[in-house]
Amino acid sequence: MFTPAHLRAPRRDRAILGGSLFALAAAAWLALWAWEGTPGGQYLHHGGDGGPVLVEAALFTGGWILMIVAMMLPSSVPLVVTFRVLVGRRRRPGVLVVLLLAGYLIVWGAFGLAAWLADRSVHAAVDARPWPAARRQLILGITLLVAGVWQFSPLRDRCLDACRSPLGFVLNRWRGTSERREAMAMGIAHGAFCVGCC
Repeated sequence: MFTPAHLRAPRRDRAILGGSLFALAAAAWLALWAWEGTPGGQYLHHGGDGGPVLVEAALFTGGWILMIVAMMLPSSVPLVVTFRVLVGRRRRPGVLVVLLLAGYLIVWGAFGLAAWLADRSVHAAVDARPWPAARRQLILGITLLVAGVWQFSPLRDRCLDACRSPLGFVLNRWRGTSERREAMAMGIAHGAFCVGCC
């Protein structure tokens, strides 16, 4: 069946963008795998070597963002492709897509850093008291309980609902009056809802 050139181009552009995002995710997996095999691989986990806190925090957050690109970015491909189609006739659509992704990664990076700081704080508090230090399994149990309660919370369901329709998500947030700010804000909102789902 013959498809006119003006219809083939958008389909090709969507395929290129989707393929590029999956290639980026694959590159992040390879980078994580290579990093894990180095002495700096310990920074990919919550327990570093007790080096400078800022260095540990920065390296953990960098590894966390790589992990997000590897694991979470593929689930955002429908939203990113939908957004790219919407802004395709704008002057610099590629910049808008990059801003959308930057907002998404900023939220996930901030969440990773907050989780690292919370983990460090819990360990410091537990290590300072003999009773909880002798019962570390309680920390794991409480953490799993909190995560389980979150999975059944109405707020988590609301976050999940926001992520189910990429087209609705984009159309509800895009006005096109302040392109760059809106693209970044949409990425931040998508990242926040994605964190809420997980």
